[in-house]
Amino acid sequence: MKKNVLFSIVMPTRNRASLLQNSLQTALRQEFTDYEIVVCDNNSSDNTREVVQSLSHPRLRYVFSRKTLSMPDNWEFAWGHARGKYVLYLCDDD
Repeated sequence: MKKNVLFSIVMPTRNRASLLQNSLQTALRQEFTDYEIVVCDNNSSDNTREVVQSLSHPRLRYVFSRKTLSMPDNWEFAWGHARGKYVLYLCDDD
């Protein structure tokens, strides 16, 4: 994956692996190619990491917070890992 992309789709999540997979699969179906998806795991204790890794896609990146953040702080954490010129949020249950 190139270092800079036009769009970053950031997906903050915490203990919602059961919903995350469908959202990721939908986001990965884009025909546009200049984007990345950054999953920001807010110290989940479920199988969130495994769900992301199972998709094994070059546009998909996983970042993990070792401490539980408030929702606004996790959204800022997610924003901080985006490489795109434009950033949008996609919730893990959409």
